[in-house]
Amino acid sequence: MEFLSLIFDAKLIPWVFVVNILGLWLKRMKLPEWAPPIPLLLFMSSFIVCTFFGWLHLEVDSGKAVAQMILEYGLCNGVLITLIAIFGYDVFHAYRKKEYTI
Repeated sequence: MEFLSLIFDAKLIPWVFVVNILGLWLKRMKLPEWAPPIPLLLFMSSFIVCTFFGWLHLEVDSGKAVAQMILEYGLCNGVLITLIAIFGYDVFHAYRKKEYTI
């Protein structure tokens, strides 16, 4: 479990629900054709928030610390949060659409 704590910060779990809501809004909006796909927009928003979160929690005093902040907090947490949010949305959506016949 120590390895998982290096990659994923549990304090960012509420952001998963925000990404779900953001994805739902983006899906219902009429996006222009030049806009990136919705999963990429969700990842970019997660990356920005996670990088900012890492900046608040790490002492950024050198180039190595900046790279660590971007890679560990921004990239790893952003990818994991986006994947969890998309997977959770897909599972819940499939459950709601499933018809039960007896």
